[in-house]
Amino acid sequence: FVPGHPVVGGEKTGFAAARKNLYQGARVILTPLPEQAPAALDAVRGFWQCLGATVSQMTPEAHDQALAATSHLPHLLAFAYMAGLADQVPALRDLAGGGLRDFSRIAASDPDLWTAILAENRSAVVQHLKALQENLDTVRQMLAGGDTRTLKAFLEQGRACRQQFQFPPLTY
Repeated sequence: FVPGHPVVGGEKTGFAAARKNLYQGARVILTPLPEQAPAALDAVRGFWQCLGATVSQMTPEAHDQALAATSHLPHLLAFAYMAGLADQVPALRDLAGGGLRDFSRIAASDPDLWTAILAENRSAVVQHLKALQENLDTVRQMLAGGDTRTLKAFLEQGRACRQQFQFPPLTY
């Protein structure tokens, strides 16, 4: 057994959602244990590479910190935002555009799976959630104060940050 995490997938589950090229160009993170046999690690790395994945390696702790920021918190935000809209759906149902569709796609994921993931990595998720809450408070203050110059600079910073990421291929 070699712990690992294929960083690819979608919100749909089951056999009908399977795709033969899912791992082509995808990233897989191996998180070997200290006592991991090198031969086992090499075999698992080769397996993922045969499926077309790019394989990297990190400690389980580094993985949990990184994935809290890049996967777990985004999922939590999508679920939370959509839960907050629940009582407004009748008035908003026909007004949703691409922004809400793209932002909320992952809120269609399995809540049982994400409850387990968030609970397992709660310390790192809470840490990133606290930083996000601080950013949201800052943005709220900019908007409330009419500080559009600072708001624009903040939005530009977010845009520039996004442009630096290497996202996996679309699989939906």
